[in-house]
Amino acid sequence: MKNWFFAALLFSILFFLAPVIAQDENETPVVQARVTVIDGNVNVDDIQLVYGYPTESQPRGRHMAQVLDRQLSELYHLRFYLEESFPTIPESVPRKDLNTYFEDMGSTWEATLYFPFFEDAEFIAIGSGDGNLMAFVGLKEELCNHDGKCNGNENFLSCKGDCPLNKTDNYCYPQKDGVCDPDCIQGLDPDCTKSTSGNEGKQTGLSLQEYYFVGSVLVIGAFIVVYRVVVKGKKHSKR
Repeated sequence: MKNWFFAALLFSILFFLAPVIAQDENETPVVQARVTVIDGNVNVDDIQLVYGYPTESQPRGRHMAQVLDRQLSELYHLRFYLEESFPTIPESVPRKDLNTYFEDMGSTWEATLYFPFFEDAEFIAIGSGDGNLMAFVGLKEELCNHDGKCNGNENFLSCKGDCPLNKTDNYCYPQKDGVCDPDCIQGLDPDCTKSTSGNEGKQTGLSLQEYYFVGSVLVIGAFIVVYRVVVKGKKHSKR
């Protein structure tokens, strides 16, 4: 009985604390890029610098992605698979016309890739398994065009001059740096207080960390109560 109780208690604590612990993991700046193929037409978009982990290369992947410098020398490469994507069906489309709707939409395949960030990276090249070039896009202009405006895929990580941390850039940078990022939801940025937080500037209620802490306390308390009731019940039955 005791072994079961403490095992369940430990699992509950880890369950509630895991999201908080995960926030402290050592992520690094990576370049995100979404590859979409619709009826053979290849598009690479949503290119931006974010915190995360590089995509794991699939040795048997049918497609190749490369990061190249100005001289077209390879800085990094990986093989990957495209996954079929199914469009959302509008409610206005009758069930009897679904096959026609899908035929008109064509087949869509996509993958979101994450590459290590290199200061001298200039291009991303996407190729098929047989070595044919499918797409070739520039990185510098996508990440930062130095026009004094925070637009497109620019954010604080890739373009500090155009996107200062205290301005909205649609990317949350939850680091303790003395600046409250307005893109962060309640509880993510330690520099935001309940009166000067990001996401519209105000916070109400508990922060994310506080929710997990309260949840952990409640679960522990519930287990202790149940344990005592069971133990007392056993002692009473023995009498």
